[in-house]
Amino acid sequence: MLLFRREQREHNLLQQRMTKVNTAVAKFFDGPTIARVGKELGLMGKDGKLKLEKGGDSSALVDLLIFRELLDGRTPVEVYLEQQTEEFLPVLQKELLEAYQEKTVFSLFQMTARRERRFLDLKPLLPDCEGIVLDNAIIARIADDDWILAGRFMPWKGHWIHADVIYAFDYSAQEKIFSEFEKIDPVTSQPFIANPDRYPHFFFRIYREFGIPMGNR
Repeated sequence: MLLFRREQREHNLLQQRMTKVNTAVAKFFDGPTIARVGKELGLMGKDGKLKLEKGGDSSALVDLLIFRELLDGRTPVEVYLEQQTEEFLPVLQKELLEAYQEKTVFSLFQMTARRERRFLDLKPLLPDCEGIVLDNAIIARIADDDWILAGRFMPWKGHWIHADVIYAFDYSAQEKIFSEFEKIDPVTSQPFIANPDRYPHFFFRIYREFGIPMGNR
């Protein structure tokens, strides 16, 4: 129990720093850009205002802002880092920002094993992606065997973490997920599965329909 509490504290600290980083970087974007991205995700109400009412709404919006949108041709993370000084930027936040600049993967995995009450072995369910080991003491504790996990993942200190966007599905939903995946995306006129740039929109939508709520993870 004491070991888990220590791992939980480490996990919570990382998530808190990630929230700080994400909030700070997202502030670079103006209202029209945020509204445009929110509309893509179906988060705009009839009154023209953002509706961030459900768990994961804010994370999905911020994810697209940080990892897709550019500021004068540059990533917002790059711009943010240039404006910071070493004295005022905590080490953990700097490491997170630098990790954001490296490879991230938005994909779909099946959980195959858990180890040491914090590591999850994840098998890829989509082509052009390799298996990863997810470091997450909370999910390792609450997940059922064979959960399916979608989201944005990035390397972190020898393993992988999720970049605040992660969606859980029961293993029995795999057939339904791929059935939806083959449907035509009205934006691209191609199947969703054919365009990785649209994965964040796709998984956000189906998670709201039949995903497993995880709360703070």
